Amino acid sequence: MKKTLFTAAALLLCGQAFAAPHLFIGDNVSVLAARSTRVSIFSKDVMLPDGAQKMIVKFDSPVNPESVNNNRGRVTSNPYIISFTASGNEEIHLSTGNPLDEKEAKQMAQKPVFTVTAGGKSVPFDIRVLDRDSITVFTDLTAIVNEDNSAAPSPSKTPVPATPQGQLSTLQQLYLKADDSQKKAFLKWALNL
Repeated sequence: MKKTLFTAAALLLCGQAFAAPHLFIGDNVSVLAARSTRVSIFSKDVMLPDGAQKMIVKFDSPVNPESVNNNRGRVTSNPYIISFTASGNEEIHLSTGNPLDEKEAKQMAQKPVFTVTAGGKSVPFDIRVLDRDSITVFTDLTAIVNEDNSAAPSPSKTPVPATPQGQLSTLQQLYLKADDSQKKAFLKWALNL
């Protein structure tokens, strides 16, 4: 009897020690990176550490959401940095609107409205847009969210020449310096796969 009581008490204490916020990600939201947490663009839920949260998110929807095939591609927004505080055993929901047709999907991608809720109540958060042109395949999004005061990803250290030939040359140099996994990610991005 004492063993059972001791075991039950130990499990209860362990359960409280591991209580952490749980983020549920809405249908048209992609989380690209999160502070101190590993996420994938396919993640629909993730455990967060207690405290300050910072993540890079974007609106991501089929161009024609009314279609079963979704064969006309996807429409996405600029990436945004969202910051909020979460602690304890909270269930947090990050969501945005659900477009009904192609026109709505394109409008929502231009100006997405994200909501963060916990227990049915709105959670205050800060949001800041990142310039899509300042993010390349080689940008470390995890480093951005783990920095304390990152305003925006720093542009490439290699100066970009103004001529198209110079830009192509710079792109070729960056590609040749990349490792195999970066090259693969770049090709997927370039071919829109």
